[in-house]
Formats: sequence, C-alpha cells, structure tokens
Amino acid sequence: MFVLATLFGGCSDKSNPPPSLAEPPPKDETLEIVPAWAERTNNVATLKANFAKTGAARTIWDIPFACDLRVRPGIQFDFWCDDLRPFTAFSCYFKSGKGWYHGTFSPEASGVWQRVVVRKAETRVEDAPDGWGDISLMRISGWRGEPLDATCRIANVAYLGGGKPDVAIVYAGAQAAKGGAEGKAYLTFAANVSATLEALGIGCSMIADTDLTTNQLAEVSAAVLPYNTSFPAETFPALKQFVAAGRKILACYSLPAEVAELLGVRQKSVIRPPKPIAGFLKSGRGLPGQPAFAPQTSWMTQRVELPAFGAEVVATWATGDRSSLELPAIVRTSAGIYMAHVWLGGTEGESAALMRSIMCDLAPSLKEKVEAREAVVAKQAADDRAWLAAQKPKAGEHRAFWCHSAYGLGGGRTWDESVRFLKENGFNALHPNLAWGGTAFYRSAVLPTAAEVATQGDALEQCLAACRKHGVQCHVWKVCWNMGNCADPAVAAKMAAANRTQVTYGGAAKPGWLCPSHPDNRKLEIEAMLELAKKGVDGIHFDYIRYPDGTHCFCAGCRARFEAMVGGTVTNWPAAVRTDERIRRLWQDFRTSNVTAVVREVSRRVRAETPGVKVSAAVFTNAETSPSNVGQDWPSWCREGLLDFVCPMDYVESPALFRGQVVPQKRIAGKVPVYPGIGLSTWRNDGRDAVRLAKQILIVRELGLGGFTVFNFDRRAEKALPLLHLGMTRDE
Repeated sequence: MFVLATLFGGCSDKSNPPPSLAEPPPKDETLEIVPAWAERTNNVATLKANFAKTGAARTIWDIPFACDLRVRPGIQFDFWCDDLRPFTAFSCYFKSGKGWYHGTFSPEASGVWQRVVVRKAETRVEDAPDGWGDISLMRISGWRGEPLDATCRIANVAYLGGGKPDVAIVYAGAQAAKGGAEGKAYLTFAANVSATLEALGIGCSMIADTDLTTNQLAEVSAAVLPYNTSFPAETFPALKQFVAAGRKILACYSLPAEVAELLGVRQKSVIRPPKPIAGFLKSGRGLPGQPAFAPQTSWMTQRVELPAFGAEVVATWATGDRSSLELPAIVRTSAGIYMAHVWLGGTEGESAALMRSIMCDLAPSLKEKVEAREAVVAKQAADDRAWLAAQKPKAGEHRAFWCHSAYGLGGGRTWDESVRFLKENGFNALHPNLAWGGTAFYRSAVLPTAAEVATQGDALEQCLAACRKHGVQCHVWKVCWNMGNCADPAVAAKMAAANRTQVTYGGAAKPGWLCPSHPDNRKLEIEAMLELAKKGVDGIHFDYIRYPDGTHCFCAGCRARFEAMVGGTVTNWPAAVRTDERIRRLWQDFRTSNVTAVVREVSRRVRAETPGVKVSAAVFTNAETSPSNVGQDWPSWCREGLLDFVCPMDYVESPALFRGQVVPQKRIAGKVPVYPGIGLSTWRNDGRDAVRLAKQILIVRELGLGGFTVFNFDRRAEKALPLLHLGMTRDE
C-alpha cells in the first residue's frame, strides 16, 4: 500500500482507530501533505463544517499534493464524522491542470472510522484536465443537509490497489477525456469490468491506452480492453509485445482493425438482433467453470467472422427462453477472448461466474485467489440472508419501482411476467417510463408513436392490463422536455427547425431538449399528461420537469419572452442574468414559472376531468438549490397542493446520508406525502443491494413516511427483491 500522506498516518481517537494499512513505503515514495487548514493532532486531519450559521451549499477542504494516478485505479482513505446529518453527499475532486476529475463517496454511519474508496473509472470530467499523471490537489466537499455543524477526520490516504495488480484494464483515454455522456460511457464500461474483478478478488490497475507502456504490462497476468474504438499508434506496440510474449487479453465490442487482427477476429457490422438479447448461452465445450447461461440484456452486438482455424465460439447470444440467436457472443482465440458487446457488469451469480471463467482461462494463476475470495463472499451472503429474514414488514405502505424500460424487465419477458414478479415480492406500485418529450410507447394522439409499438405492441395497454390483473398501481412516468434517444430523428429535426429546442448560455444548440418557455412545448407536455390521465391509469408521474442545468435555455424565444415579462429590453444579454442581481432574480422567477405553469395546469385539469387519478413527480434532492439550478421549485408545488405525492431522487448508498436528505424533504413537503427515491441501480454493484435497500427502507419507516420508490426495475432488482421479500416486504 503506497501511503500518500505522512500527515494522515496516525490517529487521534485511540478508542476507535482507522483500519490499519500495510507498512508505509520507503521515504522516496511518500508524498508529504501538510495543508494549512489541518489541525494536526497525532497526524490526523481534522476538518470543520459550519452549516449552523451559514447558508453555504457546501464546505470545501483542499489537500494539495503532487500525484501520478495513471496506473492506479484510484484513491482510498479512512474517514470519520461525528454527525452526518449536516450532509447530503460528499464529493472528491482531483485537480489536473485547469480541470478536475469529480467522484463521490458515501460514509455509512456517524461516529465510526470507515474506509472510503474513490475509483478513477467512476469519476466524471469537469473542464479540461491534463490527465491522471498530473494531479496537484485533492478536494473534499461536503454538501449541505441540515443546518448543523460537524467535525470530520481523514487518515491513511493511499493509492487504491497497492501492490502488484493481477490484471490491467486499458481504457480509451482520449475518448474518456472528452467528458460528457460520450466520455463517461468509456469509463462506465471500464468501471463495470473493474467492479466484477474486484468482487472476484482480482486486483487490477486502470491505465489509459494513451499512457500504456511495456513496463506497466510486464507486471500483470492479463489485460482487458473494455471499449476501445481506437488505439494510439504510439502505445499499440506495448500491447502487441504483451500478446507476443504469450499473455492474453479480453477485448470487448468495437475494436480497431489492428487490435482485432491481434486477437484473431474480424468484425463485420454492428447489428440489433431480431429478438431482444437476454444473455450468454454456453456453446460447445465452453470454458472451464462457464455457466450454461449468464444474463446480460445487451441491445446490440458485433457480427464477427472467425478464422478457419484457431478460434472457437464459447457463447452465443440467447433470448429470454434461452434459445440461441446463432450470433457469437464470446469467442476464444489463441491470443485471448473477444466479447461481442461491452460488459454490463455483475458481481454475483451467473454473471460473476462467467467472468471468473474468462479470467481464469486467460490467466490460470488467478484461480487460487478467486477461490479464496469466494469463501469470504459466501460467508457474507449467508450473514446477509439471515439478517434480511429477521426483518419485519410494515402493512399499508406504498412500495413502488420506477421502470425505465417501456416493456418491463426485458430479455423477452412480457409485462405480465414482470408485474407478477413485482407483486410476488411485495411491491404494489409501478412507474413505467412510457413517454418522453417527443415519443410515446403507446398509441397517442398527442405525441409521435414509437416505432416499437408496431412490432412489440402498445406498451401502456400491456402494462396496464398486467397491473390490473395483479393488483399493482400504475402511475405512468413521463419524461418532460427531454426527447432522449428514442425520438424519431425527423421529429427532433422538425422541433429544432421550428426553434422549439434549447440553446446554451454560450449559444450552442441543445437539440435533444425542448424549450420550457415555448408555448407550443408547454401545450404539448400538458396535453400529453392529460391524455395519459384519461387512459385508465392510477396516476401520472412527472420526471425531468426542469431545465437541464443553469446554462439553459438562452434561445431567442426565451429572451423575447423574458423581456416581455420584465417589461423592457435586457441589455448585455445573456451576461446580465449573472451579473445584474435584479435581472438574476427575475430570470430565476421566469424559469421556475415556465416549469411550474405546466405542473399547475396539469394538476388543475386532472382533478377536474379525471378525479381520482393521482399527480406525482420525481424531483431533485436539494429543495433549496433546485429552483435556481434547474428551475424546479417543487416546494411551491407542495405548498399549492399540486401533487398527491412527491419522490425526491435520494440516490446515495449511505443510510446516514439518505436520512440527511429525507429529513428536510419531509419538512418541506408539508402535507404532501413523500415517497423517497432509493437509488438501487445507481449504487456500486457489490452484491449487497438487498441489505443496503433494506437499511434505507428502515429509515423511511422510522421517519413515519408512507412509502418509498426504488430505481430501477431491472436485473439488479431481480436479484434483490426475493432477498428483500424474506422479511421487509413479505406478505403482511
């Protein structure tokens, strides 16, 4: 373990010391960190947060140090806080040049030391950092919760994955550095592999392909290319030499020609299979220890051509009934293994077993380490199951799931099968995502109908029939303003041509989002919600009922409508909304009024025209900042009684931080029921979803709330729900 800070080597609380790390490194590998703010007591940094008398959105602690993280997967440290109630979240930033890498962490409890891990692959890019090899500062931010003061401590800051790694994950550095959704995808798929390997007990380094060297690969047994659509010419020889030396690689999905040739496969085209993919079906001899079937709901695949000799298909893609689609999913060659799509993750069950078989085939020396880890995991799973079975249900509570898929759990399963599974495991409400800013997954007279309706049927009819059959409430989830990836490109182009889409502060077009101030867009959202309310549903559910952020929308129409509201020309546009305090306040009112007008009109007309249909909304966690940040003034919606219930999206892993978010939300919502959003699918997949979910449900019950809403109804939910049903949600 390479300790980064000698300052953090000790502990001031002898009754509760930080977990011990390995022996510190030689002096020349130790980086001195002596920040001016640190209260040095036995080499533990003590950090003060003052929220009781200030209105600050966050507190910031900067730790200056020079650090090279090009090879390391991340940073770890030990953290202690006397009271987590003042916090809703924690961020950890790494400064590089003029930009940052932004990660998060979630301390589990107050008053105890706990290990914090911040992984490179789970960070996002802000501005334009110079790279992981040029880190100059680590910033810890605690985000405001309740108006209280707190004391935090940090010790044992260290590189994550100290010692020799087993596997190198070589991610697409140049693409990831672009940031945004595109750059994040490259890191996400690398993070999926990292999480699975960690669960298997396999240590890994995380290396950008732009930084790859022969020396870095010399110490590992295998390498993984999680999603590398290109490979730098200057570093490719290191990978080629690695394979020439007899070591092997796992490469996924779209590959540059030179990597495909190195591996021994030829990619033909990207296709969407005629039936939905449900997972990997073992083919032929398979790999030692390979499960007969491992689930993965990939949405597309590479069609590949194999050489005449020296390669074999060990898995094909399969449908939900485990029928082969006759498309190679995993190919074994003399140089390694090719996977025809990205790895979507999995830390337990058949998914973990499949990756275990792949890695042990690439490097048989890993088998002993994996088996040792399996024994630890089995013991933890048994303990978790016993704890879950000892929990008690609560009668009469609202137990809901958001479902992002318009057709249920996927993998060829019907809405009837999906809803039956939900009901059998104790849930009584569902929010199916059936409508977007420019698309309906049902026959609509208001929104363009999705192409899938012609081939898969009317999703609303199917879902509603299943909910009625199994006694589950159906509150249809409508994404507002955002047209998403499901919109017909012709429809999106038509909206942009009509000047109905958003523009950034800097003047760039945001064609995927409709402008909330445009009268036709507001009419579209209102009529779409009213149409849904008249289709026999139990409720309609607003989502994305906001602006994307503070940099939108500054289109010509927004300026004209804003000037009409203020009664005069706004000079120095758009800078005036940031530099002139009076204009800034009016601009915030303008944005919130555009959004609130839609909620108010829908609420009024639903109650007049379809009484009994409930109106609800998924909203941002921080009620204080969401009006100014995204134009979402949901506290005013509650005060006006526009909502029948509200679901703040409290997507943190920590029960303590979850409580810190929910307590003020309950107070702000007043008489409107709060069914907090629990972020099951947003957590790091460590195989303990059911326990974490149960702990947050216990907090909901302790606070006297009437229910909760879980995101998302997917494969992870399938794993967690039967365990939760052992106690928490079993039949009363």
